[in-house]
This record gives sequence, C-alpha cells and structure tokens, in this order.
Amino acid sequence: MSTAKRIKDGDLVSWVKEWHDTAALVESEAVDYLGKGQRVSAREAFLRASMYYRSAEYYGFFSTPDRRMNWLKSRYCLQEAGELSSTSFEILEIPLRI
Repeated sequence: MSTAKRIKDGDLVSWVKEWHDTAALVESEAVDYLGKGQRVSAREAFLRASMYYRSAEYYGFFSTPDRRMNWLKSRYCLQEAGELSSTSFEILEIPLRI
C-alpha cells in the first residue's frame, strides 16, 4: 500500500518509478539480511524484490532502457532467492528465435 499511495493516478511513468524504487529498497534489505546470515529473511526479501521489479517492468515502455534493466533485476533477485531456497532450483535458458 505504501507504494500504491505514491503512484499518480493514470501515470505509467509514476508506476514504473515507484515500483522500481520499492524493489531497490527491498533488494537492499535482502543484501543486508544475507550479510547478517539471515538466509530466510534474505530469500523472502529477494522474492519480494523480484516481484516489485517485475511490476515496474510490466508497464515500462518497450523502447526505454529501464524496462530491460527492471526485467534483469527481477531475474537476478529471483535467482538469488532460488540459491537461498532449501528446495532444488534449476535455471533454464530457452533461446527464442524471432
């Protein structure tokens, strides 16, 4: 709700900025947790950050570099969360030819 309150109604640029800012904050918290050895908290924060970056990426404009950056950050945070998971985690890359 704290992020939603900062988004200007109908403003996609505001949407992208606010979700990116929230994601960056939560990713920073994840790194802090990890540095303290708090693996579960770090994993959960990385998962949240991944979804927040994904929220920013979803409505980003195709032609702007921040859309790809938000997608890459979302993927990175998800991979970090996977590495901290107690279950098996495998990264698959599927080439796409257009």
